[in-house]
Amino acid sequence: MKDFSSAKFHSLILILNLSFSSSFIIYLIKTGEMKLSQIKSKLRVKELAEVYTNEREVNSMLDLVKEYSYDIEKRFLEPACGNGNFLIKILERKLKTVKELYSHKSLKEYEFNVCLALSSMYGVDICPENVHETKERLFHRVFDEFYLSRNTDFPNPKFAKSVYYILHNNIICGNTLKDLDMRFTEFKKGKKKFSFLQKRFFFKELFNEQPKQYYTLKEKDYLNIGGEK
Repeated sequence: MKDFSSAKFHSLILILNLSFSSSFIIYLIKTGEMKLSQIKSKLRVKELAEVYTNEREVNSMLDLVKEYSYDIEKRFLEPACGNGNFLIKILERKLKTVKELYSHKSLKEYEFNVCLALSSMYGVDICPENVHETKERLFHRVFDEFYLSRNTDFPNPKFAKSVYYILHNNIICGNTLKDLDMRFTEFKKGKKKFSFLQKRFFFKELFNEQPKQYYTLKEKDYLNIGGEK
């Protein structure tokens, strides 16, 4: 575990070598003083303990693990994601890597690696409204970046469905302090080109050195991971 005791802001990042399969999960825990710009209402603070993290603090924390934050396949778990302030910045960094490596490649190779980057990010929040907003923000950021990187292309018709499917599985409503039976999906590169293998785990299993999966889905092309044959 890396020592961040010298950080000049009241936040803490723990890097846990607890994962589906030997990749890191970055577990973000936030503390600090509350500012009005960081809350929606005092009632939500009272009922949900909801305080959003400012962009400057988000970037400062991510810079402490800069190498990981730009890595397409390193996994991040935000246990209290709010409306997605951390996840949106992580996605921006990962999509920057995708752009640098794959914007000049085929459309399928670019889209597949966007899905791979997105599938490495997980978020949990106790508020359904926040979960919905996080999904929307991430979805729109994927396509904003798509049109900037591939300005002469149109996405494959099924690409949007795959992006939504990943977000549906990875951004969930729950309480990470109590809901140990929350289900998480690991998306891994399949043996076939541009395909994913999906494995399902309960949240409580992620704290074991060798997590036990409870279900594995058939390997599918990234455009068909949402259930179509």
